[in-house]
Amino acid sequence: MKKITYLKQSLILLLWIPVVVLLFRFVEEKKMAAVIAGLGFVILPVVILSAEIQKAKLKSWMVVLCALQFLLFFAGPLILLRVIHWELAFDKIYFFGLPASELHRYSNASYLLLVGMMCFKSLLEWKNKKRQL
Repeated sequence: MKKITYLKQSLILLLWIPVVVLLFRFVEEKKMAAVIAGLGFVILPVVILSAEIQKAKLKSWMVVLCALQFLLFFAGPLILLRVIHWELAFDKIYFFGLPASELHRYSNASYLLLVGMMCFKSLLEWKNKKRQL
């Protein structure tokens, strides 16, 4: 099986951002665009986690922690809230007293943390390969 490098994972995470923007621009039903975007935000950390688990030993516990925190605290709850409360406007949905819109704002920072960690690991991976030559 071909190895998925941190660079490839970083690029996928970064490219998902303009895809989401395009989804909201071209999909008329904004709730459907939100679900499609949310599924991507759930699938991407799962792919990262599975790539880490497939390695002989967890190569980077920081990558695992970043992916898990984004998946469990933000992407997962946000998509569940959207689906469960389909009939409500997003700003009318609350999660333990926190408006979903506020949770979404925090999720942006969490996603950037994940992207940053993947870029950092990509840089380390590149330096290690360069050193081995």
